[in-house]
Amino acid sequence: MLTDSLDYLREGDDWVKTLLIGGVLGLLVVLVVPMFVVYGYLMRVLRIRMRGEETVPEFDDWGEMTVDGLKAFVVAFVYGVVPAILGAVFVVFGVLGLVGGGNADSGLLAGLGTLGILLGVLLTF
Repeated sequence: MLTDSLDYLREGDDWVKTLLIGGVLGLLVVLVVPMFVVYGYLMRVLRIRMRGEETVPEFDDWGEMTVDGLKAFVVAFVYGVVPAILGAVFVVFGVLGLVGGGNADSGLLAGLGTLGILLGVLLTF
């Protein structure tokens, strides 16, 4: 499967150009806008592969790729925000349980706090 994904890029006619453009955009992803272009290219690859075509898409319509990438980002963000909020709640209550006082129930609170932190971390991933 790994070799298939690596060989897929070389099936295109201008695979070096595609690799260079994708690599530069990947390095510039911290500027946010190139990230949307990369997401748009990935959406284009997914659409082509879902139709059963073997061709490799080119970086040709940057505006369309940017809009598609922005749409993909919004969908991924919406799907990720709910688990992130739940995870943050578990982590906050877990930390509160860990630092909760020196009485007889401290061991129970520490255990529940640790469990809360672990659940929070699991939910965020």
